[in-house]
Amino acid sequence: MRKAAKKKPFIYYENLKPYEIIAIALYGIATLIITLSSFLGNYTDDKQELIIIYISSPSLFLYFFFHKSLRNFKSYLIWIGFAVFHIILFFAFESKPQLHEFDGKPPLIFFNTIMALLLFQLLRYLSIIIQHKEFILPTKGEGKDLFEVRKPTWVDNLLFVTYMAIWVTVSIFFSSHYMISGHILPVKFKYQEQQSLLHNEHTEIINELPIAVFSVHSEC
Repeated sequence: MRKAAKKKPFIYYENLKPYEIIAIALYGIATLIITLSSFLGNYTDDKQELIIIYISSPSLFLYFFFHKSLRNFKSYLIWIGFAVFHIILFFAFESKPQLHEFDGKPPLIFFNTIMALLLFQLLRYLSIIIQHKEFILPTKGEGKDLFEVRKPTWVDNLLFVTYMAIWVTVSIFFSSHYMISGHILPVKFKYQEQQSLLHNEHTEIINELPIAVFSVHSEC
């Protein structure tokens, strides 16, 4: 008779699986490339977009594809390390005005990863306390978890909706700061500046008209 799998504690450490090592190594290489190119190379708009993609990608794929991996605190702490490095980059990029918001700071999206990781463990803890089961990822179809053969309960669905609602809200808030500061506002300000210059030119022409008319009459 097959023995039931022994339940693991909330905090446990296991050796990393090959796919976890590959994902961490690839993101580590990306971190090194982004960091060196940002501070040693020339700063361009394309590089700015790459930094935003690099910063925002972990919070997007970790829960959907690595939620089982994040239960292992050896893996979880490594990703926390990346999240802390993102916060360090936030302060380091204060010397890069090209990545600043309208308030003179880098975009808040640098805090996205730490938010997503802490939120995941909080909801996982609630799942274990409430139903003595791990926090999973409900899917369509048969309604089973994407990586585990377990049918989600109403608690799983509620926690999933909670995670998505908070993650989407915070991500939109962080991204909207970047979009407003990095794209919309400069265009708006440039348009307003052009309109202001045209207005000033028209005002100068109107002011000069009486002088020109008076000069013509004087000559006559």
